[in-house]
Formats: sequence, C-alpha cells, structure tokens
Amino acid sequence: MWGIIELLLRQQGLTKEDVKDVLLEYHDNIGTHQSKASSTHQSKVKGQSKCESDVGGWSR
Repeated sequence: MWGIIELLLRQQGLTKEDVKDVLLEYHDNIGTHQSKASSTHQSKVKGQSKCESDVGGWSR
C-alpha cells in the first residue's frame, strides 16, 4: 500500500512533508469549523427555546 501512495506522490510532485502540511491544515480547519458549528447550533437552540416558551402560551 505504501508503495502505491509513494508512487502517486512522486507522480504529482509531492513529498511526504507536503502531505503532512496539508493534513495539519485540514485538521486545524476542522477544529475551527466545528467550533463555529457548535456556536451556531447553540444560538439556534437558545432561539428555539425562547420561541417554544412563547408558543406555550397559545391555546390550541
């Protein structure tokens, strides 16, 4: 398997260090994306709970 990966890297003109750099950047971006998604989700949940309390006063 490693032989195939190394062949592909050579064909594309990439080194193992290039791959490490890309993976580190990807990992950093995932952490940033998850924290943004988490804060967006939390604000939506807070907004829903406010709306639900407003709706709770309505008679059906």
